[in-house]
Amino acid sequence: MVTFASNIYPAQRVIMSKERDYSPIIISPGSLAEHYRGPLEFDYLIDSFPSPPFSLREYQTPLDQRWTADKGSHPAGIWIGEWLDPAIGEFMDRLTELANQPEAVENEEVQRVHFNLVRQVLERISLRIPAASGQVLGIVRAGAVAAKILHPEEKILFLDMKRLPWRDGSFAVGIRDPWGTLAKIKPGGYLEVDEIFLASGLTMVALLQLLAEQGKLPAAMTIAAPFLAQPGAEWVLQVAKEQGIELTIVGARLYWQLDKNLYVLDESSRRGCQKLIRQKIAPCFAGGDAGDFLAPFLPPAVARYS
Repeated sequence: MVTFASNIYPAQRVIMSKERDYSPIIISPGSLAEHYRGPLEFDYLIDSFPSPPFSLREYQTPLDQRWTADKGSHPAGIWIGEWLDPAIGEFMDRLTELANQPEAVENEEVQRVHFNLVRQVLERISLRIPAASGQVLGIVRAGAVAAKILHPEEKILFLDMKRLPWRDGSFAVGIRDPWGTLAKIKPGGYLEVDEIFLASGLTMVALLQLLAEQGKLPAAMTIAAPFLAQPGAEWVLQVAKEQGIELTIVGARLYWQLDKNLYVLDESSRRGCQKLIRQKIAPCFAGGDAGDFLAPFLPPAVARYS
C-alpha cells in the first residue's frame, strides 16, 4: 500500500500538521525506535510490503543456501566484484574497519579516506553496470554520493528514502521528493539505481511499489550497491520478477546476516572484523552509517535538503 501525502494515514502513530500547498505526512517521534535519526516529514509513506522470503527481523542466510562464485550457485543478474577482483575485498575490509570506529565518522581526514575507498570500489564494479542509455537515480543520502562518483551530476535524479523503524519492531519507508524526481522518471525504459547498501531490500521494494503505483516501472533496472546482503537481494529479485522487470544487481561484497534493526553484519573471519575480535567487541557491522561518512561529499542539490 502506498499512502500519498495529500491523504491522512489511517494510524495513530502518524499525525498531520503544518499547512502547506499539501498536507505532508508527519511522523510522531514517539512512534519510532529510539535509535532512529532522520527526518520526520515525508511526501509518501509505505508501510505494507510484499512478503519477503525471510523474516524482517534478525536473520542469517543458512550456510547451504549462500551464493558463491561457482557457476549456478547464484541467480542470473547477480554480480559480486570481490569474486573476480581480490583488491575489492581489501577495500571492503578497510571500510569495515572504519565503520566500527565510532569516533571516525566525525574525523574529516577519515571521511576523506572513506570516500576514496568507496570511489575505488564503485569505479571497479561500475565495469559491470550495463552501459545502457536511460535514467540514473541516486538514493539519498549515501546513494547520491555513489551516483555522483559514477555520473555527471546533471544526469542524476535524486530521491530521499528512509527506513523507519516503528517501536513495535516493524518497519516502514518514508520518501521525500523535493526535486520532483518522480514526475521525471520515464516508464518502460532503463533505470540505474545507485546505493551504498542493499541490506534487507526494504527501500528497493518500496521504490518498486511506488513506481508501480504511479505507472513508472522500468522495463530493465540495475541496482549498484557495494555492500550487498543476500536476504535483501533475494527479495528484490523476487519482486522485480513479479513486476516483469529485467533486474541486474551489482555488488562489491556479499553478506549474509542482518541484525534486529536490519543493519548488515560482517563475518568474524574477515579481516575487517579481526581488530574488533581482538578487542572483544561485537557485533562487527559491515559498513556503519555510510550517509554520515559521506555527508561532506553530497551533491549541492542534495546537501541543501539534508
